[in-house]
Amino acid sequence: MIGVEPEGVRSILIMLFRQIGDLLLATPTIRAFKEAFPAASLSVAVFKESAPILEGNPFIDRIIVVDPKWKALPAMERFRRERAVLKEIRSAKVDLSVNLTTGDRGLFLSLYSGARDRVGLLPTQRRARLMRMIYNHPYRTPNPHTHMVERHLEAIRSLGYEPLRKRPEVFFSKEEEDRVVSLLIEQGWSERRREEGRPLVQIHPVSRWIFKCWQDEDVAAVIDYLIGERGADVVLSGGSSPVERQKCDRILSLVRHRPISLVGKTNLRELAALSRRADLFFGVDSAPMHIAAAMETPVIALFGPSVAELWRPWGEGHTTLTKDFSCVPCSQDGCGGSKRSRCLEEMTPKEVIREIDRCLFDLNAVRSQPSLIRLLPAVSQREK
Repeated sequence: MIGVEPEGVRSILIMLFRQIGDLLLATPTIRAFKEAFPAASLSVAVFKESAPILEGNPFIDRIIVVDPKWKALPAMERFRRERAVLKEIRSAKVDLSVNLTTGDRGLFLSLYSGARDRVGLLPTQRRARLMRMIYNHPYRTPNPHTHMVERHLEAIRSLGYEPLRKRPEVFFSKEEEDRVVSLLIEQGWSERRREEGRPLVQIHPVSRWIFKCWQDEDVAAVIDYLIGERGADVVLSGGSSPVERQKCDRILSLVRHRPISLVGKTNLRELAALSRRADLFFGVDSAPMHIAAAMETPVIALFGPSVAELWRPWGEGHTTLTKDFSCVPCSQDGCGGSKRSRCLEEMTPKEVIREIDRCLFDLNAVRSQPSLIRLLPAVSQREK
């Protein structure tokens, strides 16, 4: 039985002030609360940069946006915008608040919302006593190795409800899908090429954190292999930030076989439409990696400092590659804070191509196989 009676809940507020990938991994939890309380209006409070990943989600009635950049505004302007957010939350007349992180903002808004029932994640140590005073439905994650999807779902489980569906979701429109197809066709792709045995492989080599990225020349080597040796169609995707554009431009300058490039040309939902159309996604630990997995496209992801058990692509048919180093994962921004990760730099194109070939050999079988984390040898396999 649910710990909160559905009949008494008319409005729910879920808070997750994190980045895009984490928010995407919380969409099964958002859906689960809507299914548990179908008559309730559901609001989600998030950071502005992450909000687009939730647009079009049929389980959300209102998206409340907070912009961390407000901190740089003059005091009165910042106060005006923060007050508008508080007013919007109060106007929702929240009966049930859910804070999916241990951050201060979510803690404060849980109390400020006026919700009668307050669900909140407890930290392992810090301020747990204070939080227990604010949350009347506190919860903890089962163990430190639990994937983020399951961690977020503990919020609804704390009320006695077992979620019916655990797959992250991104919703895009027919217009967004058509635009992606048009962009592909403009650069020579057609569905007929797939029918002729030329798979479409999406490569997303960038992350907002440069220490999570693989070396440019190695990405170029994989592109050249896929196009030159496998006869595949390759589409390179990336964000519009200067750092991501610069990295993708360098990769394009190194290749012998030029791929389709949609770098900086898609929004998040269009990126999802691209991933849905792709036969295989290859990239690094990033939000687009999670988007591709949500589209049920087989993913091959390179992991370095990040904890693969927590952040690997969720679902079936995915492969996570990580070096078998004693220091992995370190959760640091590169070795010694250098912004360069040796555990990624010592992965070789040969090791990665071996996994790509395995997936392309029988994509239909791969889609139904359990996901795995494959440890690559600690000894460098690079040719001298």
